[in-house]
Amino acid sequence: PEDGGSSRSMDVDVDVEDPTLLQEREYKFSLASSFQTVLAGLLGVVNLGGALYLGNIFGQYALYGVRLPSYMGALQTFFPLLLGYAVLFNAIPLVRNIWIQRQNDQIRQRNAVRKSWRNLVGEKAGNIRRKLMAAARMGKRMKQLGAGGGKDIVFDTKREFAEVDKKRETDAMNDFDELLKQKENSAWE
Repeated sequence: PEDGGSSRSMDVDVDVEDPTLLQEREYKFSLASSFQTVLAGLLGVVNLGGALYLGNIFGQYALYGVRLPSYMGALQTFFPLLLGYAVLFNAIPLVRNIWIQRQNDQIRQRNAVRKSWRNLVGEKAGNIRRKLMAAARMGKRMKQLGAGGGKDIVFDTKREFAEVDKKRETDAMNDFDELLKQKENSAWE
């Protein structure tokens, strides 16, 4: 499949080329063609029909208390397993299909909400768009913590906390003294 082997496909009305809209892909029931799926369904119906017919035959003999010999006796013994297989062969895909339909409904709802939010942001070109663009620009300008020689790091595990705290207090006091000197100089001028 085109999506890397996943069992999901893109929703038909989703704009795949729009990178600003993150869409969930819906689940597919099967990667098989529809013809193969129909054949598998027919096989399941024939299997279940054959098991029920065989059960009817075995039931007639069981009414009389007759145990069949040889091959038919082995089939009579293992009939509950054959019937269970036939029922599960039909029931599992049915339950899976119902589950997938519910999941796809939820995915369509979430995709619709995402699309409506994108449209709302697109319509509100004022404040929201300005904030989003500013956030995008800021993300591009963000510097890596510690890249400036460690001046922007408040605490790291290389030194003890008491030592870092003392240095920070000393730096704060020096900054305060600088501010006082500036105030005194500006007051005299």
